[in-house]
Amino acid sequence: MHNLRLFLVTGGLSLLMVSALVGCGASTAESEDVSVQAPVQEQESQPEMATVGKQSDEAYKILLTNKLGSSAKALSIKEVGEDSFPSSMLTSSDEIADDETVELYFTPKNNDDKIMYDILVVLEDGSSYELHNLALADFETMEFESNDGVAFVAYTTTDGKTENTEAAELALIEQAEQEAAEQAAAAQAAANQADQSTVPPEQGESSVVEVYNETPPDNPQQAEDGCIEGGVVLR
Repeated sequence: MHNLRLFLVTGGLSLLMVSALVGCGASTAESEDVSVQAPVQEQESQPEMATVGKQSDEAYKILLTNKLGSSAKALSIKEVGEDSFPSSMLTSSDEIADDETVELYFTPKNNDDKIMYDILVVLEDGSSYELHNLALADFETMEFESNDGVAFVAYTTTDGKTENTEAAELALIEQAEQEAAEQAAAAQAAANQADQSTVPPEQGESSVVEVYNETPPDNPQQAEDGCIEGGVVLR
């Protein structure tokens, strides 16, 4: 009887130990399963966008895209009304490739967001375009484009408005052509007037006024009538 109780106790302890071991093994397995994570895929790094100009709190930041069909080798900005453009914002080794987008930082000379600007772009092939009356303070994006040889700017404002300057550039070209035609006509009229004032007399006309002086006869008696010593001589 004593041996039977010892056997039962020993067997019970063995079962408890086996259960404990099995439970620990299951817990370990579950914890290992939970700790396994899917491999993290590395994100592809985006190429850093080139910048033109100097970054500052005062500078206008505009995303500029060149769509003129050739690399831009020079870029200059001036206020409307200024006589000439300043030096290029691109160095001799810089360029904005065709269809490339860069971050443009332009620092205005005057703290006035209403000032309008002109831009001069010189391309790799030597051609140049002048873009007029641009409100750079309002631009978020700006694209240089051309149509039938006329360059213009397509832009998006900071409030999401999308516009382009093609019609305005065409109007400026027509105005310049009209002014050139008027100046040519005025110059031709002045030249014609100058020619008329120096026209030589027509053939057969004399420019010298002939003065007729009647020469008195040598012998008074040869004249039909004459005066001699106050008297009248009749022939």
